[in-house]
Amino acid sequence: MLDPKTESGPVVVDAPTGGLAAFRTGWTQMLTAFPDLRADVDSLLAEGDRVAAT
Repeated sequence: MLDPKTESGPVVVDAPTGGLAAFRTGWTQMLTAFPDLRADVDSLLAEGDRVAAT
């Protein structure tokens, strides 16, 4: 999701389409649209240097 090679369609014109910049832009838009939005982490799974949250 944060890999610079990951591509996603921009929600707004001139928005970045990949990597950390696109992730930040997307979350900024979500939090602007839904200011009370919450993301709760119920569990974490780790192996080596990779971690996944559910």
